[in-house]
Amino acid sequence: MNITIRKAELYHLAAICRIEEENFPSPAWSQTFIEGKLQDPGVHFLVSEAEGKLLGYAVVQYMPPEAELLNIAIDRPFQGKGIGRQLVSFLLEEGRAQGLETIYLEARASNTRALTLYRSLGFQQTGLRKNYYQNPEEDAMLMAKTL
Repeated sequence: MNITIRKAELYHLAAICRIEEENFPSPAWSQTFIEGKLQDPGVHFLVSEAEGKLLGYAVVQYMPPEAELLNIAIDRPFQGKGIGRQLVSFLLEEGRAQGLETIYLEARASNTRALTLYRSLGFQQTGLRKNYYQNPEEDAMLMAKTL
């Protein structure tokens, strides 16, 4: 499968919203919120595509010299195939090229798949937010990677 990672466009909105709703417990990001992020010049909203199909997306807020990975999701049929790794690796390289020093993120403490990925890419745990997530209530693991 030949995968392309590029800037998300408004025509991706419906597919992004579907993936968002399938991957995250309520309340997921709303269509209006996602559309705002797509148009925000301080946000790098990327999609991963193959053969005309949206496989996943990642959203990064730039605040030089730092950035925060706000969201990443992969369409369920394509999970576990390395697409998330490709997206995060792409974001890390893009951040280095932009002169960023550190990228931050947070993830549910129970999301072992994501935490394993982030650790394998060099992210370190920097803290814990108790009961940060709702539906269900859960801690957030705070992580950072120095570029």
